[in-house]
Amino acid sequence: TLVLATLKDEIRSLLTRSSGLTDREITNRLRGPAARQQPTNAACHDLARAGELQRRQRDDGLIGNYPPGSPLARAKREPDGPGKPEARSGTRPDQLSEDKVKQAVVRWLDRDGWVSEVAWGRRQGIDIEARRADERWVIEAKGCGSSQAMRVNYFLAALGETLQRMNRNDAGYAIALPDMPQYRRLWERLPALAKMRTRIGALFVEDAETIHHRPEFETEPEPSSRCYIPSGGPLAWQNFLAEPDRPWKTGYSAKALAHSWEAQQGLPDEVTSLIRTASRYAEEEPELLIALPEREVALPGGSKGSHNDVLALIGVGDDLLLAAVEGKVSEAFGPLIEDWFARPSEGKRERLRYLCGLLGISYPPPGHLRYQLFHRTASAVIERDRFRAHTAAMIVHSFSPEEVGLDDYGAFVEALGAVPDRDRMIEARLPDGSTLLLGWACGGTSHLWA
Repeated sequence: TLVLATLKDEIRSLLTRSSGLTDREITNRLRGPAARQQPTNAACHDLARAGELQRRQRDDGLIGNYPPGSPLARAKREPDGPGKPEARSGTRPDQLSEDKVKQAVVRWLDRDGWVSEVAWGRRQGIDIEARRADERWVIEAKGCGSSQAMRVNYFLAALGETLQRMNRNDAGYAIALPDMPQYRRLWERLPALAKMRTRIGALFVEDAETIHHRPEFETEPEPSSRCYIPSGGPLAWQNFLAEPDRPWKTGYSAKALAHSWEAQQGLPDEVTSLIRTASRYAEEEPELLIALPEREVALPGGSKGSHNDVLALIGVGDDLLLAAVEGKVSEAFGPLIEDWFARPSEGKRERLRYLCGLLGISYPPPGHLRYQLFHRTASAVIERDRFRAHTAAMIVHSFSPEEVGLDDYGAFVEALGAVPDRDRMIEARLPDGSTLLLGWACGGTSHLWA
């Protein structure tokens, strides 16, 4: 009888030969760089719960998988990472060498499923070339420099080197710099039109764990957060995307969501049906009053807020509902809490305490929950109060035939003390006594392939 090895069997076997691999590195070895890492992540968590492997932080800050009882070896990065990561001391912006900037960016990319090729030291070529499925991101990095004049030269050199790498329309481009006031000023003085035309964004490295992403379409000064321009159709939504590396392609959530929400000049049918499954709205007809694509909601503990795919103000009978909508196809809900919070800065601690307190989840929360669901749901509660709405809701608008991420959504609903149900709007009670609604809306494949 032929017995086929399961994914867990393959992981057990691989770790006996290569102890300490991350979920992404295991996926690369077993399934290839283009494969999704979620099945590997789930299998590793199951094995850890069964005591068949241990998940521990490596010396490069990432979570490695180890056979039970194995020593914590110094794990090498894959692919093309440095054999011996630099010590984590001296990680203030004014102490970051070019290689330390690269190391921080690679860790940041790895947490989001990217696989990076890096030109370390004086090696020629693209500093960081990152790939995720059919996406590509080209990044040129520079260090802190020893003088103001040197930093000006570094900044101009990074821009020039990036321009010379621009040979593909479907790639994202960025420069990576220590988060120093002079580099910030140089970036702000670069005309907005130049950023938009060249498609160059900036990554400011604060320390070994914290990176601030400034997209190429961001203008200075920033536009008023209270003035909105009516959409000219689905294509107009592309201008609001918070991340230049997020693909605007057929089959991806950003484009599918835009077509779905523009198609009926109101709420998509599946969102309307979902809202009406709440007992209080069963006899009502939900009406979309305003939809704000890529609405950023400020959060404590850092400069980067939560970028909601859609923030929707919805009238339902005598109620005013504020919904944070997250579009999904095959993307994960961001990093796991245990990965995102593996070696937390004070800013991360402040943010996570705030999110847990707002939502009524114990701090620190279970590591298997997804970070994105925390700040997306918090956005709905924050904006509910700002818009003087009555009820907050977090809705996942999924276009995935396989319903990728449904288990993660269910685990989050359970953490809020509710029972998940993919076909109904769920009610949870917040610490302030108000009701939070959560739901999973299944979108049609017609918009997925629009």
